[in-house]
Parts: sequence; C-alpha cells; structure tokens
Amino acid sequence: MTTLHNLLTSEYAKPRPDTEEAPEFGRNMARIFVAERAQREELELAHQALNAIFNNIPDGLVVLDAAFCVQHANLTFCQWVGRNPEIIAGRLIDEVLQSGDLAAAIRRLDTDPVAPTTIDLTLAQPIRRSLQASIAQLKAGQIQSWIVSFRDQSARRSVEYQKIEFINIAAHELRTPLTTITGFSDLLQQNLTDRLPDYEQECLNGITCGVRRLKDIIDEMLAFAQLTHGEVKAQGIVQFDLVSLIDEIITTIGERAQQRGIAIQFTPVESTITMLANATLLRSALTHLLLNAITFNNPGGRVAITTSVAEQLVSIRIEDTGIGIAPGELEAIFQPIYQIEDHCIRHVGGMGLGLSIARRSIEQLGGALNIESHLGEGTTCTVQTPSQQPSPQAELEDLRARLAATSQRSHAYAREAQTLYAQLQRHLVATLTAISTAIEARDTYTRGHSDRVTALALRIAQRLGYSERESQILEISGRIHDIGMIGVPDSILNKTDQLTEEETALMRQHVALGRTIIERLEFLNDVIPGAFAHHERWDGMGYPNGLAGDAIPLDGRILAVADAYDAMTSPRPYRHAMTDEQARDIIRAGTGSQWDPIVIQAFLAVIDNPIES
Repeated sequence: MTTLHNLLTSEYAKPRPDTEEAPEFGRNMARIFVAERAQREELELAHQALNAIFNNIPDGLVVLDAAFCVQHANLTFCQWVGRNPEIIAGRLIDEVLQSGDLAAAIRRLDTDPVAPTTIDLTLAQPIRRSLQASIAQLKAGQIQSWIVSFRDQSARRSVEYQKIEFINIAAHELRTPLTTITGFSDLLQQNLTDRLPDYEQECLNGITCGVRRLKDIIDEMLAFAQLTHGEVKAQGIVQFDLVSLIDEIITTIGERAQQRGIAIQFTPVESTITMLANATLLRSALTHLLLNAITFNNPGGRVAITTSVAEQLVSIRIEDTGIGIAPGELEAIFQPIYQIEDHCIRHVGGMGLGLSIARRSIEQLGGALNIESHLGEGTTCTVQTPSQQPSPQAELEDLRARLAATSQRSHAYAREAQTLYAQLQRHLVATLTAISTAIEARDTYTRGHSDRVTALALRIAQRLGYSERESQILEISGRIHDIGMIGVPDSILNKTDQLTEEETALMRQHVALGRTIIERLEFLNDVIPGAFAHHERWDGMGYPNGLAGDAIPLDGRILAVADAYDAMTSPRPYRHAMTDEQARDIIRAGTGSQWDPIVIQAFLAVIDNPIES
C-alpha cells in the first residue's frame, strides 16, 4: 500500500519553485487525500468482515499472546465459558478454562514441533462440556502468538457413552445364554467324541468353534467397557516376569497362529525382566496386539517380538509382515468399533475393539502405545511402560507422607508469617506513635499528651474489667487518637487567643483526617471506632458523627474523659492549667450530658485511689 508519506515525498508531489505550478500541486494533494481515505475505508470494511467471520464461526476461537494471555476471543467461546469478552481479555487462558492442560500442551508444542496439536479438555463451568482444542502458532518476526480453535465434542461423547453402555449391557445379556451353550457343547464333546458319524462330529466341532468365537467377542466387549469405566481390578499391582508373561500369551494364541501359518519369534533382551504393575492390563494389551498382528498378517508371515529395558522403562516391540495400514487410518484405528474395511465385504471378523482396548490398557499403566505402518510391508507396534508401577497402598502412603510434610511446612510458614506480621504491626504502631509524638512536639503545651491520655485510659479500663486484648486495642487507640493533628497549622495550635469559628472548624477536622490515615491499615480496623470517637458526647452534641449514649464505642467514651481531663490539667497558650479539683468538678458536672456516667464513676475511682488502680 502506498502511504501518504511516500506519496508526499514522491517527485510529482513535491512543490516546485515555480509558483505557476501551485494549482497542479493542490490537485495532486487532493488526489492523494481521496486515495488514502478510500484505502482506509477499504481496510475498515475488511476489519469489519474479519470480525464478523471471527464472531460467527460456530467453533470457539481464541488468540493468545506469547505469555498465553487472551488477546481476542469470539462470541462462541465467551458463551461457552459464560464470560464477557472484556473480562476474558488479558487473562491467562488456564484461568478462563480453569485447567492447566492447554498451556502445558502449548509449551510442549513450542519445544517439540512433533508434539500433538490437538488435545481434549473438559470445561466444568458454567455447564459441563467436552472440548477438542486445536493449536496453531502465529509468528511474525519476533512476535509470537497462538490461535486455538475449540470444537464442542459433548454430543459425540454422549453418543460414545451410550455406545459403551449398550456394549456393556449386550455383553452381559449374551454371556448368560452363551454359558449354557458352552456347557452343553463341552459336555457333548467329552461324551460323544469318536462316537458320532463324521458329518455330525463336524457339526459339533462347528458349534464348539462358533461358541468359542462368540465368547472371544463377548470377552472383548466386556474388557472394553470395563477399561472405559476404569473397572479393571483383577490381580491389581503384582510382581511378575515379563518374559514369562509373553511366553504364556504366545502359548495361548499359538493355535491361531498355526492355523494361518504365522511364525512367532520372541527375542527378549534378558532372560528375566521383573515388573511391578497390573499384569491383567498388560496381558490384555499384548494379547490384542499379537492377535491383530496375526489376523492382519499374510499367510505364512512372521511376527517378531523384542523387549528392552532402560532406566526402569520397558519397551516391547511387536513387528509383523502383514498388509499394513494407510497413513490416514493410523489414528482412526484406535477408535472403538472402527473398521477399515466395509462390514459387508470384510474378510476379517471381530468387533474392532482390540486396538482401543490395548491403548487404554497401556495408558492406565502409565505408558504409551505407538504404531508405525506401511501398506503392503507390515506394522510395528511399540509399547513403552514403567517397569515399576506403585501400588495403590504405596501411593496412598506416599501421598499421606507428602501431605503430612506439606502440612508441617504450611504450619511452619503460617507461624513464621504470623510472627512477621505481628512484628510488622508492632513496627507500624511504633511508627504511628512516633508520628504522634512528633506532632505533639510542635506544641510545647501538648508534649506528652497522648502518653498521659493512654495511661489514664488504661487505668479506667482496668476498673471496668477490660481483658488483655481489649486493653491492647485501647492502648493503640490512645497513642494515635490525635494523629490527625498533622493537618492542623502551627498558627492554630500555638494561637494565644480564642479560636475563631473557622479555626475551630479546621481544628475539628483532625478527627476525620486521622481516621483517613489509619483506615489504610486493615489490621487497625478494631482500633478505629474508639480512637476517633473521643470528641463524641453522651448527649449526641459531639463530633464528627453526633453519636449518643451507647452508640459511642466504649473505648471512645473512655478516651473522651481521659483526653478532657489531661487537656484541662495541662497549660494552653490562652490559659493556665486547671487544678485537679477544678477538672474533676467540671467532669462531674458533665455527667450524663458530655460524658458516660459509668466511665466517670470509674475515672473518679482511679483519681481518688491512684495507688490502688
């Protein structure tokens, strides 16, 4: 796109010295302006079109930056997660999905280009959904971002669940009559063998063979249903020899291999490979893989089994010389009941569950199953699984030990944090006290006022039965009750004449200012009500809130008496200090009007008996 700058600096757009060409220059500028406006409008239309497409795609779309924060999200995705685009923007995708799986998958893809670009996720809120996320990288120079498309798989998963339920029910319903048929078939074979004519013996053999095949299919269906629901419990985690397990499987399926002329070669890397795992799951997986290698092999073909062990990871390789699998079918073959051949022209029987069972079994063992295949050349299945799978009891004990250790660390951290927090609180209170002291130092007449008020208030509180915690709160309240004086000018504090109405109003603002300062410290929330109520009156004529009677916090009522007494018995620029008796007379006279009668009674008891208190 030709920019305005380029057009203006081009040869034809430059003004020339000849003033006669000024009109031509003006016309050129007009054309440039019209062209630029048309391009801007074109860009705006393109932007609107892209936004319309982005927001109307039925799949969810999200654009992430390099830190996995959401830059853009379409309306479908926002509806799925139940949040507005403005709320989602700038948040980590795992916070939005409440899952760490997507970011982990992107990290793997960023470091390993062959890592899976598609993962399955479960969205729990606002309604449960099964999502399939496809990840693609966007890169322009040093700028990197990711675009993730989400497809709702909930309906498909529901159908899969119904399919599994049907398989489970059908298998159980078929097993009962099959058991009866099998029993009679075996009974006939045992008692009538060599007694029947050849034709009838052949019929009986056919029945027996059909029953066995039907039993294999039902067992396969049940195994699939159990694996899907995580119900495989037989044997559990036991110690066994892998070489012996494979030998047993080869013996079991040997007859089927012989019928098709398939040679099975087993070459273990060691004579004994000890494993601690669920032998039932491993036997099921290897049996299905070997049966697949035999079934889809060419007559007279070969199946080679090799094993190896490296760093507690067992690898089992099963290689056949069969018909192979097309590249486009390699992932699909793991889907339940998937058949490469059409069911009407299939030359191989079975339910198509074997590979699905094998993969699910290996995954439950904590391993992985990979398949490589070439059409007409054969297929290689590689199983990798840990040689030592911890038993549930060992896992439980390990979990308990880790929980106990975590709990101990948490308690230690909590105690340490509590200690540090208490120290911080003490330092802050000390700082506030120092500030109050510094404020009082501005006026020689009020120096030490907060200390004296606090001491007297604590003695009154003791008379009233304060607890240790209540006394601590009152002490802090007393030390900071006048911290708002920091906003009162020296000219008012040190004035020798009576204050004007304006100056009095300004002086009274120290209560609200002090509250504003302390409100920022949440740990002093218990202190605030009493500390800044020391100018409220029992009759409701005080300030700043005009509280009356018991509505005034008790700490505030105590501080009001202690503050007034100290103010009266301390000298001021405009008067001499009153005597103790004069101050007491004034306080007695204010009983029930300015001050709480109960507090005054305790105050007089303290003043009259200073040693006792």
